[in-house]
Amino acid sequence: MHWRVLFGFFYTRVKAPLSHPTFFLYFVGAVIFAGALGLWVTLIGQGLRGARDLAQTINALYTYFPAVAFVSALELNLIHNLPRSVRVLSFVACGVIGALAVLCGFLSPHTSALWLGIAGSVAAVALWWFANADNENLRDTAPENALGGDPYAKPAGSNSEFKL
Repeated sequence: MHWRVLFGFFYTRVKAPLSHPTFFLYFVGAVIFAGALGLWVTLIGQGLRGARDLAQTINALYTYFPAVAFVSALELNLIHNLPRSVRVLSFVACGVIGALAVLCGFLSPHTSALWLGIAGSVAAVALWWFANADNENLRDTAPENALGGDPYAKPAGSNSEFKL
């Protein structure tokens, strides 16, 4: 039963935001592009110079993913009525992500550090998705709800008491 609660929680958190373009656009714009700006600047700079520096790329990666992961794990813990297993899992994720970041630092500039950094970034982004899946600020509302009802419906009441 407890495993069902844990997996059910993550299943709904993966699926729910997919129907909200605002969530997806914020995710791509803020988390992937703006959040990883240091990585993008490094990669574009290396591309323009025509020289690849693996150590710089790894450096940019292992400064990106721990920040996103830790903030996401903390944000996940702020959710009201969060299942205890999810709360514990978020702390475990912090430990694993932190260990990955330290390991990347020790292994840099070896290629394995690059792959660990990529894995850490994917895990951090997934953790952000889980933490923000029910964020009302990132959800779209139906136009009817925003206007207070169906905009094409006939207004209630009558104008019989008014002289027109």
